[in-house]
Amino acid sequence: MNRRMTGSCVAAFLAGALAALGLAHAFARAVHAAPADAALDVIRITPAQHRALDAAHATDRWLDDEILFREALRRGAVYDDLIVRRELQRRARAALLEEKPLPRPDDAALQAYLDAHADRYQAPARWSFQQVYLSRARHGARLDADAQALGAKLNAVPESELVLGELGDPFPAGSDFSELTAVQVEADFGATVARALAQCAIGRWCGPVISPLGAHWLRVTRTAPARTLRLDEVRARLRSDLLDQERQQALRQSLDALRSRYRIVDDPAAPRAGAWRTADSDEAIP
Repeated sequence: MNRRMTGSCVAAFLAGALAALGLAHAFARAVHAAPADAALDVIRITPAQHRALDAAHATDRWLDDEILFREALRRGAVYDDLIVRRELQRRARAALLEEKPLPRPDDAALQAYLDAHADRYQAPARWSFQQVYLSRARHGARLDADAQALGAKLNAVPESELVLGELGDPFPAGSDFSELTAVQVEADFGATVARALAQCAIGRWCGPVISPLGAHWLRVTRTAPARTLRLDEVRARLRSDLLDQERQQALRQSLDALRSRYRIVDDPAAPRAGAWRTADSDEAIP
């Protein structure tokens, strides 16, 4: 019940905030379009909207809401609402970016970006290997001794005569694994096995590796070292990252140009410092 009430309150608040932002947007357009000598307290409305309000007997209520909204703006209330401030900043940021549309980068630009940031686009190392496993639950106190005996057998019997399915205990994921990353190995076997696997020589039984699950004998059959991804493997991600970088650069240029229009002055009548917040923090600026 409390969750439903909380959800309803949040929804109502957001709806009110969005409505206020819509009015702010409309007000800004009206002020921008008004003649230079027009008073800002003139409330402009289209004849069609006026007729619709009169027909619904809603003109007085609309006028009250409009006056309250403008008074809130006049008194600086918008500066004290973090959600409204951030939404207005988002809209202004989007508007500035729309003024400088960016061309779609071609493959040459994407390849150059990939070459310059190769460390961000790496395919991780992978291991293909076999495993013979002894369960801790089944072997208990004999686990170490049984693991050593198993290792002696693995190294004594020719590879062609080994039947891995007949050795050790069943493991949920099986006994043969192909192209696993270190993250995948750790998820299935644990960090101890993942670290040990990176040290195993190719083609030789390595172990026993003792983990919380039991004892593991490992035989690496193939490795694929980490490498930089090719353009065809990461084209969409590259395009997104490059466009994001270019948008940030375009926004920075627009903001730098706009700074010449503004200056900071000390004003005792300005909104209280405690009401201001940074764009990335909920903490008030002291």
